[in-house]
Amino acid sequence: MSRKMSCFRAHVLVLAVLAAPLAAPCAAQSGAPAGTPAQGGRDSYGAATYTVPPGWSRISNPSNPRAATYQSPVYNGGEVCRIAVFPPMPSSGNIVDDARKTFAGMMGVDPLANSGPPFPYTTMIRGLSPEGWSYVIIKHSINGRFGEYGRLYGTTTLGVQLGNQAVIIVGTGKDPQVSQCFGELVRDAWPAFFASLHFNTKPSPQQEQAFGSSIVGTWTVVASSMASGQYTFTAQGRYLSTAAFMQRTPAGTGLVLETTSSYFGDGSFSLQDNRLVLTPDQGRGNPTSSVIRVEQESKDLGVQLGAKWTDRLCLMEGTGEVCYNRSR
Repeated sequence: MSRKMSCFRAHVLVLAVLAAPLAAPCAAQSGAPAGTPAQGGRDSYGAATYTVPPGWSRISNPSNPRAATYQSPVYNGGEVCRIAVFPPMPSSGNIVDDARKTFAGMMGVDPLANSGPPFPYTTMIRGLSPEGWSYVIIKHSINGRFGEYGRLYGTTTLGVQLGNQAVIIVGTGKDPQVSQCFGELVRDAWPAFFASLHFNTKPSPQQEQAFGSSIVGTWTVVASSMASGQYTFTAQGRYLSTAAFMQRTPAGTGLVLETTSSYFGDGSFSLQDNRLVLTPDQGRGNPTSSVIRVEQESKDLGVQLGAKWTDRLCLMEGTGEVCYNRSR
């Protein structure tokens, strides 16, 4: 595929998270969005409403004159991230192509054709939101070769299908291995931002049923060799949860005693908008509520014949998120 991709015309919304002032997918146009600059908190533009990450502020960005642009604080090492909201444009009917072409038009590289050494690997994610909109996410790092984490920018392109419109969210910070905005080790503002994203949509009964059915099964997380957890959800609205934590203590010369503590809970669950509510059986504790996301992830591009998709269920309480893989 050519590195020069045709850009979309009117009626697509693009939310772009930029670590550097990258060009918009189309030529600059007049008509910068009006509105009071936001310092964190709730904001909206176009078809979307969202929560600006804490400490971020709205700025003027000549590279994207039509965008509502939000900038992060300057983190250690000089990292700065940006979120820019563009006006709507029409969907091609294929949300993967919409996200891929927007990414290539802004970043100058096709994220699916340049995955794997000497380039960084590309990850694809697809899912259905509780609000009824389907989405795809393409994650790819640019500006360097595989392993050059100090110079790479990590980019995330989210494509949302809204009827005959597409919503594209492009995220860029430093590579996730070192980023302090959208990183895997320090902090990641993406889950909370994505969870806050809403559109004026209502799921159909079929979509509600599909989303409810998608969480039925057993989901397991292994945070490290020292901890693991599991949920099982049934079609009858019941859940079981377990967690195990391992402690290692010296037990003499050359010996280590491993002790595992297990926890078990059960009760009923319900879905309320984009939240999963767990209500333990009587005497087992108080109800808990988490923002839920159910999706599939592929680290072999997700578009090749025979590509492997892994089912994921992600739960967020506050700003912390834990993702589980389907085990059955």
